[in-house]
Amino acid sequence: MIERGGRAGQCPRVNRTSVVMPYRVMVAEPLSAWALARAAAASPRGAVYRYRVDHPGAGAELGATHTVEVPLIFGSWDDGGPGERLAGHAPGALEVSGALVTAWSAFMRDGSPGWAPERPDEAARTIGVFGGAATFAIESEDAALTRRQQDLCTRFRV
Repeated sequence: MIERGGRAGQCPRVNRTSVVMPYRVMVAEPLSAWALARAAAASPRGAVYRYRVDHPGAGAELGATHTVEVPLIFGSWDDGGPGERLAGHAPGALEVSGALVTAWSAFMRDGSPGWAPERPDEAARTIGVFGGAATFAIESEDAALTRRQQDLCTRFRV
């Protein structure tokens, strides 16, 4: 089912019922469709911004768990308690936390976190990505999905 090999830096070819396809079908595509629908409903007076947190706060074996961004946004990732268990056990927590606080502060102050909002009439869409390979990056939706799939392949060793 799993073919080993491939070029350096590439995810090995994986049976599509494995890791990559479920992420695309159950998470990425529905989230994208929902964001576009919200953007269409909000236009022209509102805006929808997408972001993803890849910081493996609870440790590399778990990756970015659900709600990992909460202690990073509120600065409780090193509280010695639940915030630290959720977000503080990976290198870069301070930097990712700072980038998230900067983006959320800009959104509250200026109405924009620092990247383009969703536009239902545009093919090129961007996502703010926090953690993972970089502290913060603005990526195209396709690049963000490709990187997430590579992260999943690496974590599950497929």
